[in-house]
Amino acid sequence: MLRVELRVEIVITAYNVQNYISQCIQSALRQSYSNCHLLIIDDGSSDYTPQRIKEATKDVSLDAYTVVHRDNSGLADTRNYALDHLQGNCFTFLDGDDLIPRDYVSSLVSVMEKTSADLVACPFTKITSTYFIPKNNFLGSSNSNKTEVIDNTEFLQRLTTLSLPKGIDVSSHSKLYKNECWGNLRYPSKKNFEDSFVIFNILQSVKHIALTDATHYLYRYRPDSIVNSPFNLTRLQYIEAEKFLYDKVQNVYPNTQLAKQAHIRLDHVYLNTLMHIALTDDSKFSDLERRLRPAALGKRPIYSIFIEKIPIIDRIGRFALWIGLPVFNIASRLFRITRRTRT
Repeated sequence: MLRVELRVEIVITAYNVQNYISQCIQSALRQSYSNCHLLIIDDGSSDYTPQRIKEATKDVSLDAYTVVHRDNSGLADTRNYALDHLQGNCFTFLDGDDLIPRDYVSSLVSVMEKTSADLVACPFTKITSTYFIPKNNFLGSSNSNKTEVIDNTEFLQRLTTLSLPKGIDVSSHSKLYKNECWGNLRYPSKKNFEDSFVIFNILQSVKHIALTDATHYLYRYRPDSIVNSPFNLTRLQYIEAEKFLYDKVQNVYPNTQLAKQAHIRLDHVYLNTLMHIALTDDSKFSDLERRLRPAALGKRPIYSIFIEKIPIIDRIGRFALWIGLPVFNIASRLFRITRRTRT
């Protein structure tokens, strides 16, 4: 029986990434897997990103890519446009400042074909201009070629586990999807932290998920990204997104260990948000800090601090918060200093 090769759409979304988009496109064009098509979407960039896209594709066959320039609408709406215009059998997201290794698509397709999985996920490696940091390596050492097939409930179990290496990231990148995984599912318009709004419904639409270390997605760490930028009120959407995920888990898996883990994850998000406020050091957020403190501590703060199985950094953070916001704010700044020293 003749084997039909899967056609893979590489969806590249770009907004004001003039310093990175050329390398991103080149990494996608150099894939060893031959049956790829690039859908490159410029989300109304105000820098030289459109020119860089034109330069990076000028000598490439028009059959290999499609470029779309849209008015700025945000990542969620840009990805929704891509989902409405997919070609082929499956696709993968590639952010315009990230990279993928030459064998990225071929490795994920090989795993998908061998396991009959609907979704294949790989770890991502954090990159900067000077060094690589292994991140979220959920099967073992880097590029160990290990593969594991799990169901959607097990994926959620690992997703809501905060301690690596068992954790699996919520991000839409570093995954190969069959088109039918998404169906009519779309991101909520104009939302940041959009991945947490869709991951649960995606998982409900798949039967088999393959995890592999055969390749890594290369995620560029940028201090000016939404995740790493100083706190502003838009970041409260992080809580909204994770609360959405938490409610979904609670509704489908009530009174289970999975529901408990989802609650711990949500508590972590409140704590993380408070830490970002503390690092911003702006008195205008003082009232918000006081309102978020009870949610970050939880209904049983003593239990969560001294008994509950949570990451050590969360335990220290909750203990400092339990003592008081001034202590927590000092602890947050000390944590930032030690983290910078380590890197």
